[in-house]
Amino acid sequence: MCPLHGQVWEHQRVAPLLAKGTYLGVPRIGRKPPGTHWAVPPRRAGDLCEPAAVEVLITLACTAARQAEQ
Repeated sequence: MCPLHGQVWEHQRVAPLLAKGTYLGVPRIGRKPPGTHWAVPPRRAGDLCEPAAVEVLITLACTAARQAEQ
């Protein structure tokens, strides 16, 4: 996942983008707890979230964390 060309990633401090060529280990599709597993499994191999959806999720999580601190 990477931001659209020319966009700036606003969440680098809390959710940094990985550098080009970085590999991220993920559980196999269908893996169940315990251990690393999918909260919402992908529909198929290679099925990635849209960057805008990830950004919304991060924004909501940051807002919830700030509210919990108060």
